[in-house]
Amino acid sequence: MFSSSPLPAAPLVFDWGTHTLRAGVSGDALPRWVAPSVVGLPHEALSSSAAFGFWLDDSASPSRKTGSDRCALAPLNPLEKRDHLDVSPVVSYLPACHAPSGEDGGPASREDREKAKRKRRGEDGRKEDRLADGGFPSFLGASAGWGNAPGVYAVDIPGFRRLLDTACGCRGMDEGSLEGRSLLLSEPNLTNRPLRDSFAEMLFEDFKVSRAFLCKKAALACFGCARTSGIVADVGHSNTSVCAVQEGFVLQRAIKEFPFGAGHCAAFTQGVLQQQGVSVTPGFAVVRSPLAAATRKGEREERDRRRKGCSAERRRSAEEGRREEDARGPEATAEAPSLPGFTRTVDEKHNEVVQVAPCPHVAQSYRLWGEMHIVEVLAQVLGECRPRPDASAMVAATLSSAASPQASRGRPKLGVRRGKSSSSRSGDSRDCGDGEKKREEKVEEDERTQLFVLPDGTKLSAAVTDAIRTAVPETLFSAPLRLHFFNLLSAASAGAREGDSERGAKVCDCELVEAVRECVSAAGAARRDTLAAVIPTGGGTLSPGFLERFKEELQQLPQDPALAPLLASTAGASLDGEGGFAGGCLRVVASAVEAERHFASWIGGSILGCLGSFSQFCVTQAEYEEYGARAALDRKCP
Repeated sequence: MFSSSPLPAAPLVFDWGTHTLRAGVSGDALPRWVAPSVVGLPHEALSSSAAFGFWLDDSASPSRKTGSDRCALAPLNPLEKRDHLDVSPVVSYLPACHAPSGEDGGPASREDREKAKRKRRGEDGRKEDRLADGGFPSFLGASAGWGNAPGVYAVDIPGFRRLLDTACGCRGMDEGSLEGRSLLLSEPNLTNRPLRDSFAEMLFEDFKVSRAFLCKKAALACFGCARTSGIVADVGHSNTSVCAVQEGFVLQRAIKEFPFGAGHCAAFTQGVLQQQGVSVTPGFAVVRSPLAAATRKGEREERDRRRKGCSAERRRSAEEGRREEDARGPEATAEAPSLPGFTRTVDEKHNEVVQVAPCPHVAQSYRLWGEMHIVEVLAQVLGECRPRPDASAMVAATLSSAASPQASRGRPKLGVRRGKSSSSRSGDSRDCGDGEKKREEKVEEDERTQLFVLPDGTKLSAAVTDAIRTAVPETLFSAPLRLHFFNLLSAASAGAREGDSERGAKVCDCELVEAVRECVSAAGAARRDTLAAVIPTGGGTLSPGFLERFKEELQQLPQDPALAPLLASTAGASLDGEGGFAGGCLRVVASAVEAERHFASWIGGSILGCLGSFSQFCVTQAEYEEYGARAALDRKCP
């Protein structure tokens, strides 16, 4: 039954999610290849055109059998322009209000299961998944819906197969074909048998792997932190999952999920920008070029003249302007006006010319995907978790001030001091020059510390940056603030539908710490080491100050009368070593390196694949053919 023969090559590790796919070789510290969990498809109006045939070579891999698989393009770069290309998500998280009602989240009837199986094999072709009630595209974070969780993961098997092909090809890890290789693949914490069957069919029948092992994400995250037991709080892109892991097994009764994650924070950030009238330009539409050296030299000389002058600024005469233009020479004249349809601005801070292209042939889904990438980066850069007392005051102020946009209009401009100007004061030339120099230095300091500039040169005001910096990350801990931003996002959306408020109220019922409390209560009969540590993972935990704030929130759990007797049994020595924070009776065990928290599941898979007994855990090709997918996976992959 068990084969302990050494593996001919190191196993490959794949950890997938709704946002990215992480791939690498076991034994590595970090994944070698990270790509978005989307594929590109020809636009519906141009799907029959032969111009798209060069995207994929049929001889590259024998597993590409269907026409839909051949047309898929991966990986996609949100900063690279692609014309006539629609973005299709490979992995989507469906909450309970949109999830199928069949067994284990599968189709509701046998006919639906057979239809889904034919679709996976490509007999019906590939179609973009659309939710029944429409809404945001599924890669926007808020797209998955706002119903009560837990939900299920919907995986597009042809697109997933295309991503695995690309990951192993020359554009990825360059590991060649998967045939005859050993592979470790992550799976959702909630057991989804139809999805496991689809993975087994894809791996053993399409890729012809020799051994495969499926492992829950929470268990892999524990292994990545050098533990076999603990409570894993995974703040992902589309949902947040809190699970209890005991000796490598995920306790199904103690899984708490709610459909809110880092993608929803990005959607809230977009709502704040829309409320302030700020439009986001995708990165692929922005072209930056350095400003001519002669132009920069002339601007510096002009600033020096203004600083040294004893009188107010004087206008340059037309004759002086002509002489400066002649002195610049052909290098400056090379800066021709922008092309038709382009908008041109000058970024003086970086000495660059910014041009925005119209991109008329870019599909709407691809443009929205590029815009959301900019918003996600903005939320990651500006996001900051405050201490609990400051956050409580901020939430109260945000909820009480319904006219915050009007209040921000009265705020004075950055870098401009109230009172008399320097030109109205009497003084010598040195005072005048020093005052103007200090003012310019103050303007530069304010721009550097308070303003954020989008790729197209748009400067965000201090009110917008403050809201994104403090309020948006707080939605993970505050359900009322989450409902406030949900109403803001629904009001900014032109396609608001009936019932959105009810779904928003449902998703705002659960908070991160509340999910931890419910998980601890449900895992009351577990061993002591399971309840002794909490492991935060996922991209939503990368905000500065998140670990300290998470620790403060966990310190309030022992005050709960329902949990006090249970947590008293886990009381002991607190963890003060590297990467640990003492949090009352519950210890927050997390790495100080952001990449290790972000890729904790993949790192755990890399550690598991290095074990000498890994081959004994795997399902072999012979076992798959003898017992079938479900029986073989149930025996080896709990």
